[in-house]
Order: sequence, then structure tokens, then C-alpha cells
Amino acid sequence: MEPGDATATHHDRLSRMTPHRDGNNAAARAEAARMRAAELRRRRRELAAGRGSTPETAATARRRAEEASRRAQQAHQAADEHRSRLTVRRASRRTSP
Repeated sequence: MEPGDATATHHDRLSRMTPHRDGNNAAARAEAARMRAAELRRRRRELAAGRGSTPETAATARRRAEEASRRAQQAHQAADEHRSRLTVRRASRRTSP
């Protein structure tokens, strides 16, 4: 197996899992964070062993950056929706007899 193959195989496994999970619940986010941390540890070991960047690792890094940006947007959206629900709830309590 070539050095980039392990990263590509790991990414393939993650890609297959992602559509089947509800990415916006806490358990799924925690699992994704654990998997990403393990991926980063593996990549640091590869770099420490002298395995530099390849087109595959660069593509994976770009994909991960895009995913992080999407997750940040989703988090902001979820926070806005939560804030809206709280505002509605508070307003309904004030108007209730």
C-alpha cells in the first residue's frame, strides 16, 4: 500500500458514512470530531516520518477545509434557529394569562 492510499481509503470510508448519519445531532458531531482527530494524528505521523504532501493529501486537506466551513455555517444556522425558538417561547410566556 502506498502512503497516500491509507489516507484515500480512510476518506472513502468517511464519505460513505456521512450521508447515512444525521450530522446535526450531538452524537454524530462528536463521532465525526473523534474520527477527524484520529485522521489528523495519522497525518502528523506520516509527516513526521518524512512523507510529504501528495496530490491526494492536498485534495483531502481542501475537502476537509470545505467541510469545516460547511459545519461552521450549519452551527451558525442552528444557533440562529435556537435563538428564534427561545424568543418565541419567551414572548408566548409573557402573553399567556
